[in-house]
Amino acid sequence: TLATATGLNSTTEYDCSGFCNNGTRTGTFSWTSDTPKYEVSTIFDASHPDYIKIPYENYAIQGAQAMTWSIWAYDDDWSTYNGRIYSCTEGGGVNIEDSGSTTINWAVNMYTAADQSAYAYQGYCTIAKSSLSAGWHMFTWVYTTAGTKVYVDGVLASTYNITSYGLHFANTALYLGAEAQGETTSTGYYLTGKLSDFRIYATALSATDIAELYKNRNF
Repeated sequence: TLATATGLNSTTEYDCSGFCNNGTRTGTFSWTSDTPKYEVSTIFDASHPDYIKIPYENYAIQGAQAMTWSIWAYDDDWSTYNGRIYSCTEGGGVNIEDSGSTTINWAVNMYTAADQSAYAYQGYCTIAKSSLSAGWHMFTWVYTTAGTKVYVDGVLASTYNITSYGLHFANTALYLGAEAQGETTSTGYYLTGKLSDFRIYATALSATDIAELYKNRNF
């Protein structure tokens, strides 16, 4: 099973088979270097506890040397963004978070020792909220042991250079549209907006790959 919809209210709309296409909320995808593991979408309303949950064992590659996470997100006013696009950070993982009144951070938990005996949150790619116009944007986050990069609408927007030794994931579910608080719980920071075409790749997509992914959007 791809994901479990949890806490969704009866008025929530779904757009799951692709950007602006109707479809189902679950599915199975093989995990190869050029195939996205997940493609899920929904529309969220912060006045309700709405989110989609992906269990830990379905997304986390402990010690991964390279990964790419890509998602389309919509907000009427990005300057007021204070939700979570995705989160699996309770004790270690990846998070897109509001980092104050003006910026958004992409943070990741990575091993800081070659024997993987130590780890810490690093890789803080930051973009200015003021750089985001109202509406849809494709955010693509790339991790390698040399650092992290964030692309917005297929264009490199932020880089964080650091030597790491693989990704560290705690036993926490991945939540779309909410803050992760362990494998079975999320709380607060509910997203007001829309998400579509969430994809995880077990490789670091190139700048050309990401530009093509944006160019070939289906709308």
